[in-house]
Amino acid sequence: MPNDPSTLVAQSASVPLQWLDMLVLAGSVIGTTAFGMWISRNRKNTTDYYLAGKTVAWWAVAGSIFGTNISSHHMVGMMGAGLKEGFAQANYEFGAIFGLLMLCYFFLPIYRTMGLYTLSEFLGHRFDERSRLIYSITNMAFLLIQMVGTMMLGALTVATLTAGSPYSISYEMAVCLLAAVAGIYTMYGGLTADIFNDVVQSILLLIGSGLLAVLAIWHPNVGGLSGLLDRQPEKFHVFFDASHPQLPWTGVLSGLMVMHMYYWGTNQFIVQRTLGARSDWDARMGTITAGFFKLLIPFLCIVPGMAAGYILAIDPRTESDTAFAGLTRTLLPAGYGLVGW
Repeated sequence: MPNDPSTLVAQSASVPLQWLDMLVLAGSVIGTTAFGMWISRNRKNTTDYYLAGKTVAWWAVAGSIFGTNISSHHMVGMMGAGLKEGFAQANYEFGAIFGLLMLCYFFLPIYRTMGLYTLSEFLGHRFDERSRLIYSITNMAFLLIQMVGTMMLGALTVATLTAGSPYSISYEMAVCLLAAVAGIYTMYGGLTADIFNDVVQSILLLIGSGLLAVLAIWHPNVGGLSGLLDRQPEKFHVFFDASHPQLPWTGVLSGLMVMHMYYWGTNQFIVQRTLGARSDWDARMGTITAGFFKLLIPFLCIVPGMAAGYILAIDPRTESDTAFAGLTRTLLPAGYGLVGW
């Protein structure tokens, strides 16, 4: 398809993926999956499977919350949002601090005191089985919708990175591979595998995105933060006008906060990480530390996305989701394993 965004970005990229890049890419996926399955090999009961035996340290709670929320699809989406809208998209990250604080000091003491395995249990105890069933159904529907978006953005990135190389992976094949890998280690290893895969993934994403952000922001076409500010000062506003169609400041301080309270405080796949903590202190410290990591995202994703408009020949309105893969292929030298990283 001549108008396929991944094809357009691949054509503008400098050097196709080399064998070492592909080896690092495949090795990191296989290695983290195997590590998660190995570390969960001794699980013996339901508590081990659903709550990692309640032995999770604070740093693992923090890394898992961060990795669960961020992952590659978040990096792709936020970088595209930065290219399209500007720094005001950082409100999604700043608002997350409110949601995490609500989890830490309001919801978490209740959940851990009750000894819950799932949040549907809470509704069953507090109200009745009908509430428990409705929450389970709606939560599964929400996760299904989110997984679809995750697979689409992840597959688009893989297809873009490998396009034009001898190791090209189609969009459809990338979706199948991503789904298979995630399903295998989650079903086999339970929460322990999820948590430690999230921690490894968080480390890889922070290092890789940090390197990409430096190369993008200080690219000769951009000139650093000061150069970017001189070029598009209007995109550095933290809030949009109340009349903005996508992100008015009134919505940021009202409805968006409600969404953050739901996502961080009553969302099964986020809260479950804190339920597996070995102590209340570990749960709280891990939650707060994850909030500090969230403050890095505007500078690791959104600002580099704003810079992408001066580095890549892409249309922000229709190709914003290809900014991450386009910058990776354009700025990171192929053949050294950095693209695969």
